[in-house]
Amino acid sequence: MPSMNPCPKCGVYSFHKSHTKNYYEKSRKRLLRQQPYRCHDCGYRGWISNKALHPRLTAKKIIFYTIVFFISIIFSLFLKSFLF
Repeated sequence: MPSMNPCPKCGVYSFHKSHTKNYYEKSRKRLLRQQPYRCHDCGYRGWISNKALHPRLTAKKIIFYTIVFFISIIFSLFLKSFLF
């Protein structure tokens, strides 16, 4: 899944998401917004940020909030000219 960096143990670019094992890992996943992953080849298990896993999701949010911001400015200017 995350293909930005190779596996630190074997150097292969082949990962998949791994399940959380206990309460500590579930808390870490929620609080730090990280996802455990595992290497397909050697079985190495590590953590990666959700932003690295889903970079398009972040870009979509930025575009969405920018559009909402501009629409709210246009709407407020319309109300200002209409009411005053």
